[in-house]
Amino acid sequence: MDTTALITVDIQDGTRVAATRRFWSASAEPLFTIPALADYYTWAAGNNLPLNLATYWQYAAGKASLPAVELPGNELTAAADTPRFRYHLTLAANSPALRLSISVGADPSPVHTLTHTDLYSAAAQCCDQIAKRVQHFADTHHDVALPGADPEEWAMRAGQYRLRQRCTAITAAAANLHAAFLPPTFDVAYPAMRIAGVLVFGYIDPDGTLRISVDLDEAEPWLAHHPRGTVPMQISIGGNDIYTAPC
Repeated sequence: MDTTALITVDIQDGTRVAATRRFWSASAEPLFTIPALADYYTWAAGNNLPLNLATYWQYAAGKASLPAVELPGNELTAAADTPRFRYHLTLAANSPALRLSISVGADPSPVHTLTHTDLYSAAAQCCDQIAKRVQHFADTHHDVALPGADPEEWAMRAGQYRLRQRCTAITAAAANLHAAFLPPTFDVAYPAMRIAGVLVFGYIDPDGTLRISVDLDEAEPWLAHHPRGTVPMQISIGGNDIYTAPC
C-alpha cells in the first residue's frame, strides 16, 4: 500500500474522546490538506452540519487532499507502510471546533498544530506557497502551466481564506481560546480574566460582597465595532439578562 498520509479522526465530547477511525491516502500533503480541511470547515458551517465522522467522510470522499479510504485495523502493518505525513484530527461534538496535529514520518511528535481559529490563516499561507511554486514552474517552462495550477487562482483562494480568518466569529473564537486567567497575589488582591484586551475582575470585597468589574480601556479594536466605538456587552445572572450595551 503506497500510503503518503494517514489521518486519525476522533470526536471529543467535553473531556471524553471517542469514535476514533483512521483513513489513508496516497497523496494529501499538508500544503494541500490544510486548505482542503478549511474548505470542509466552511462547507459544514455553511450547511449547518455538525463536525463529525459522517460529515468528514462525506466531504472527503473523492477529494485526494483529504484521506478518505478507511484503514482496516488500528495501525499500518508493515514498516514499509509508514506514511510520510500523519494527521490527528479532533472534531468537537458540541461546537463548530476542531484541532489538527501534523507529524512527519515515523516520529509521532507533532510538528504543527492548528485549531479552527487559525486554520484559515494557515490555509492562506499554503495557497501562497502553491501560487509561488506554480508560477515558478510556468516561468521556467515557457509559460506552460500544469492542469489546475493557475497561480492567480491560488492567490485568489488565499485572499478568500484571509477574509474568512477576519470574520467576527473566527476572531471571537480565537479570543476565547486565548483568554488568560490572572490570579491574585498578596499585593494585587483581585483575580481577573483578560480576553481580547478586556479585563474582567471578580472578587469578594471586605464587606463580603461579590463584585464584578469590567475594564475596557485596552479592548482590542475589532471588539469595539459599534458605530459609537463602544464595546457591545451583555451581562446575565442566573440566565437572566440584567444589562445590555449597544450592539
